[in-house]
Parts: sequence; C-alpha cells; structure tokens
Amino acid sequence: MIEAQRNRAPGKLRSVDFPWLRRLQAFGECTARELLPHELTVDHGLLAKGCPMNIDSEIRHFSQLSALEQSRFIARFMYELTLEARNFYGPGGEQAIDANKLRFINEIQHRLTRFIEQILIDDPARPTDEVMWKLVLAPRAEKTIENLVHAAYARTIEATA
Repeated sequence: MIEAQRNRAPGKLRSVDFPWLRRLQAFGECTARELLPHELTVDHGLLAKGCPMNIDSEIRHFSQLSALEQSRFIARFMYELTLEARNFYGPGGEQAIDANKLRFINEIQHRLTRFIEQILIDDPARPTDEVMWKLVLAPRAEKTIENLVHAAYARTIEATA
C-alpha cells in the first residue's frame, strides 16, 4: 500500500491506495469524497456529520471476514467503547456517574465478549452476525448512547482498515 501511495499522481486519491475509503462508503449517503476533508474523530467524524449508518452493509462486510479478523474487529470495537465510557465518569471518585450509560456499555461488552468466544470456538448456537450487529448498531431512542456506539464503531473501522 505504501508503494501504491508513492507512485500515485499528486492530488489523486484512489480507493486502492486507501481501503478504508471503500469501507466508509458503507455509511449511507456519504461518500468517500465527502470524507476527505474530515478526520474521523468523535467531534468531526462521519457519523457526527449526521450521515446514517448502513447496518446491512456493515453486516455483509463483517460476515466476509475470517473468524480471527472478526474477533479482532470486535475486540477493537470493545476497546473503543471503553474509551467512550470514560465520558460518563471523571478521574476522581467525587464526581457524578451516569450509571445507566455505564450499564449499557457493560451489557454490550458482555454480549460482545461472549460473541468473540463463540466465533473462536465455532459455536453452532452463536447468534448470527445480523442479529448481533443489529442489536449493537441499531438506532436508539437515547441519542447519546447511539452516538457513542457509532463513534466507537467509526474509530474501529479506521483502526482495522
């Protein structure tokens, strides 16, 4: 990939040079071209721009990964969720804690941890990829929760591309 980037004409971006551009096109109507001037961060990320997530496309992509790649992807997503959870408590023990949001993240972590185990042992009783990802990525009435999940997911895509 580095060689491909060195040999390309200046100012010309190709999805071959940046595989994550193809992955990001899965986010609804937003295109990779729209993403170029933006960084994928919680504050300026694609999902923060209001672009809807195409969950079916994400499920298709995930299903095409090997068991090891799926496990790595989920583990990275779990790591990103823990970073999001830090927004709901402060560094000291005296501040208020948002217990409902922390409980939600804990429940998602619980389900994803088990899902990784089921992937690795090829458990026939494991939920389908569609069931799991729709559970995790579905729109939610609590937009703060939805935004934190989508922010963690966007960073996971960037990190694993």
